[in-house]
Amino acid sequence: MPSVTDQGIVGYMCDNGDNYPYFMGAMRIMTGSCSNMGQYFDLPYLADDAWLIHPGYKVILCRAINYGGNSVTLDNSNGLYVKMFKLSTNQNHTLSFKSYYKGGLQMPDMSSPDMHTYVDGPA
Repeated sequence: MPSVTDQGIVGYMCDNGDNYPYFMGAMRIMTGSCSNMGQYFDLPYLADDAWLIHPGYKVILCRAINYGGNSVTLDNSNGLYVKMFKLSTNQNHTLSFKSYYKGGLQMPDMSSPDMHTYVDGPA
């Protein structure tokens, strides 16, 4: 499983907006695969104009929930630098996505208990 020390920050993010690459105010940080973006975003179909993919990561965007429908692959598995993928056509159609890390390890769904936990903050 990737750690903060691997890349410094999470490996991929998506953005809703037009001011690339200078301002990405609506950036969403992703922490796993996602079988249904509607569970996590108010308007999932308006959420993916561009994706910022860190080295070691690959993300497959899917047109339907549960990883179905047409897809496109954003691959920076062997990259040395962060790579911006601005979708030139079919923006805002992603309803699910699979993410992979170094060598093909598929990240669990964001709803998986492997991807999050609750802790008490400092008292």
